[in-house]
Amino acid sequence: MTEAKVIAPQHKDLRNYPRISAPKELVVVWRSGDQRGASCLGTVGLGGLFLKTPKPLTAGSAVELVIQVSPGTPGTDVRARAVVYNVKPGEGMGVKFVQMRGDDRLRLNQFLQTQFKRFYSVPR
Repeated sequence: MTEAKVIAPQHKDLRNYPRISAPKELVVVWRSGDQRGASCLGTVGLGGLFLKTPKPLTAGSAVELVIQVSPGTPGTDVRARAVVYNVKPGEGMGVKFVQMRGDDRLRLNQFLQTQFKRFYSVPR
């Protein structure tokens, strides 16, 4: 009898947009039903983000978000509706955007472009 090879499953990244690590000072205020919170932003992209929180919501939960992309600057918050897609107990939750107004999407895109430029212009 020949010994079977164990083949590790290949993880396929299903994201449509790249994500970046967000600056540590960025906070997202969120609400889902009667639950509310303010969490540090882990990663962010045009398709969604990861919120650091010790008590994440359950997968499938609808959540309203206010992303403070430029803290202290009026009119720069990004508002979106999302669904919890991925949960890491004790760490946080990945959410997928399901609704965002055009001007909010534009602000998020401008923020991401600025972050990409900073990342790629830094000598390594």
